[in-house]
Amino acid sequence: MSLSLIASAFGLASGAAGAASKKASKVATTDINVGIFPVAVQTWLPYLAIKEGFFKANHINATMVPVTNATTDVSALASGSLDLAVTDASAGVGAIQKGIGLKLVSSVTTLGLDLIAPASENLPKTFPASVRALKGKSVGVIGIGTPAYYYARLWIAAAGLSPDDVNYVALNGPQQTIAAAASGQTAAVVVDPVTGYLFSRALHAQLLATNSKPFPGLPAHSLMREVMNKPGAWLWTSTQFASSHPQAVREIQLALEETDVWVHNPANFDTAATAIAAQPGFPTTVIPESQLPTFIKPLLPTVESYVSQGDANAYVKFWKQEGLLKRYTPASSYFVHGVPESAKAVVKAVRSAGKAKLGKSA
Repeated sequence: MSLSLIASAFGLASGAAGAASKKASKVATTDINVGIFPVAVQTWLPYLAIKEGFFKANHINATMVPVTNATTDVSALASGSLDLAVTDASAGVGAIQKGIGLKLVSSVTTLGLDLIAPASENLPKTFPASVRALKGKSVGVIGIGTPAYYYARLWIAAAGLSPDDVNYVALNGPQQTIAAAASGQTAAVVVDPVTGYLFSRALHAQLLATNSKPFPGLPAHSLMREVMNKPGAWLWTSTQFASSHPQAVREIQLALEETDVWVHNPANFDTAATAIAAQPGFPTTVIPESQLPTFIKPLLPTVESYVSQGDANAYVKFWKQEGLLKRYTPASSYFVHGVPESAKAVVKAVRSAGKAKLGKSA
C-alpha cells in the first residue's frame, strides 16, 4: 500500500485516541476478546490497535486475552472464548480442512522464525553440518504442532537427518526459551525475531537456519522460497462471528489497517515501541525495560495488515508440500470480505455498502 498517501488521507500522524475523543458516534459497540501472545511480534498489530485506541475509534471494545501458541488459539476460536486470534496457514487452513469454521480477517506480520543455538554448544559454523550436530539433542519450540515445530522439522530434514532425530521440547515464551538454552535443557530453539534478538544479547546465539532468506542446502525448488518474507501470520475469526457480526468485522479490518498505517509512520515509532515494551513477559533481566524500545523499533516495519490471495495460496501450497495440509484450498474460500488491499479499500467498501462512517477517516 502507499503508506504516505493513506496516512495523509486519514491524518494518522499521531494516535487514534485524540480523534476518537472528538467523535460522538451513535454506532453500536461490539465487544470482542482478542488473543495476545505477550511480546511476540505476531500480535503487535492487534495489541497496538487496542492500546492506541484504533479499535475503540471504530466501535470495537477489545479485551486482550493472553494466549500461549497457535494450536490453543484455534481451539479458543472454535469454542467461542476468543473472537480474534493469530495463527498461520498450517494451523488455520488445517483447522478448516478438519471442519472447524474459521475466516481470515487480515494479516498481522511476516512469519519470521529462526533456528538458533547458544555459542556454548560449539556447533559447526555452516549449514548443514551445524544442524546435523543436533542429532540426539533437544530443540525448543513454542508448542508441539505450531509453525515453530514444523519449521524445525523441515530444517532438520533439509540437513539430511530424519525430523525425529532430535527431541522437541515445548516452551512457553521468551523467558522460558532463553532459560532452557542457558541451562542446557535444549541445544537449540526456534524463535521469532524478538526472542532471537534477546537470545543473541544473552547467549551470543548462532543462527543455524531461517525462513527469512534462502540458506545453503535449501533446495532451489522448495516452495519455502515462495513464502519467505511474505505475510504469513494471520488474524482469524470464527465463521459464526463473521456471519453474525459482518459490520463489526469491517470495523475490525479498518482499525487494523489504520493501525498498520500509523505504525509505519516514523513519527510514531517511539510511541509504538514504548507501548510494546510495556507488555509483561519481556526478560528484563537480559535487557532492561528502558532499552527495549531501541531494538523493537527496527522490527515495526514487519507489521503488515494485508495479505494477497496469491501469497496466501503460496503458503497453502507450501504446507501441502510439507504434508501438513491434506489438499490445496484456494484463499478465496477462507478470506472474509476479501481482506481489502488497503485502508482506502476498506473505507470505500464500507461506505459503498451504505454503512455508517467509521473511525478517524470519517
